[in-house]
Amino acid sequence: DLPAIYAAVDDLDEVQAPAERAVMRAARRLQEAASRTLLGALRRGDAVEAEVEELRPGLAALTDAAIARAAGTDAAARLIEQGLPERLAGFAAALPDLEAAPMIVRLAAANGADVEAAQSAWNEAGSAAALDNLRAALGQITPQGAWGARAIVAFEDDIGTLQAHLAGAALARHMTPESVIGDSGQAAGAAVALARDAAAAPDLAAFAVALRALRRALQSTETATG
Repeated sequence: DLPAIYAAVDDLDEVQAPAERAVMRAARRLQEAASRTLLGALRRGDAVEAEVEELRPGLAALTDAAIARAAGTDAAARLIEQGLPERLAGFAAALPDLEAAPMIVRLAAANGADVEAAQSAWNEAGSAAALDNLRAALGQITPQGAWGARAIVAFEDDIGTLQAHLAGAALARHMTPESVIGDSGQAAGAAVALARDAAAAPDLAAFAVALRALRRALQSTETATG
């Protein structure tokens, strides 16, 4: 419930500015992720209002679970020390999971799966294809100029799209993402190895090569991502 999050931030007293910015950043990134999912509905010709209602229950459940997991982390504890209530601190600390939540709910709907199964497929896809490695390494890069910042955003989107594709293929075929990669031939295994190498020495050019290899290796897999 983003309006409630914004209202809670407005009501804060004696909270340090970095902590408040962390909450607002998490809210903005969740809103951006949900907006990308809704744009997908528009491209499919679906009604946005119906899409919102379809996403709402699963998104609320994933958000609450992510906040509960993050509330006990060191990152949340530091934010609490800066004056944030526990729930807002957990919300800010749960940013990676929050960004993935709209796509996970859409994956579940597209494949007739429950949200927990879709979340499991998403998480396993990130690990099996080294996409988690790439995402973490991308966060270590300081963008050089406006084009560098745009490149990082574009790569983040590419990583999410590939993860959704692989997770969707796994759900559609009732397989694990690792098995889907294994069935895709030697090129897929080589692409994953290349992605791990690229993540070990963060560089935008290396990311471009690794993501292209993953796209080419996995593009033939059957998927339903919504």
